Amino acid sequence: MRITLPDDTKSSVLGESCAVATAIGNALRAQGATASINPEASDIAVAVLPLDPATQVPALTQVCAQLERIAKAMHARGGGRIVVVLSAAAAVPIRHRREYSQAMAAAYFCVRVLAMDYGAKIQVNAVGVGHVADGDDIIGDPAFLRHVPLPRTGTHDNIVNTVLFFCDPLNSYINGQLLCVDGGWSVGYGRNF
Repeated sequence: MRITLPDDTKSSVLGESCAVATAIGNALRAQGATASINPEASDIAVAVLPLDPATQVPALTQVCAQLERIAKAMHARGGGRIVVVLSAAAAVPIRHRREYSQAMAAAYFCVRVLAMDYGAKIQVNAVGVGHVADGDDIIGDPAFLRHVPLPRTGTHDNIVNTVLFFCDPLNSYINGQLLCVDGGWSVGYGRNF
């Protein structure tokens, strides 16, 4: 996907250190953004939360506080984009992963609150990730695939392109939304519970 970023766009990718985060950072740089070591000075900030439901639940108080600081700084400068990459469990809870599902839903509500509070000048959105298998990198529970209308896994490019979509200056009227990149898992296809 190709987008046109304004000159001197600064971006930062924070949170989970993983192949998806690396791919997002590389894609933003390929679009002309320069990497910023200070997320609060960024024009685009992407936060990647743990995407595997078997991992430890993230400390959301710290994540939301950091996103709040970034949103305030962007708002004070007059604009910016925040994209939070989280699990599709933010939309539909995963059976037997109650705490993880609750954490993802809370992270999405953090996105909505930031969009409500700072939406006059910045856009804050979320990407909900389902099962991804790209090379050796596997994200999410393979059981997701039993409940997906599209009979395949997602790829890093599917996630990266959705993040770029939210960062594209042409998208100027989307705020506080969750776009699930999960092959349809979150619509409840073929659920038996």
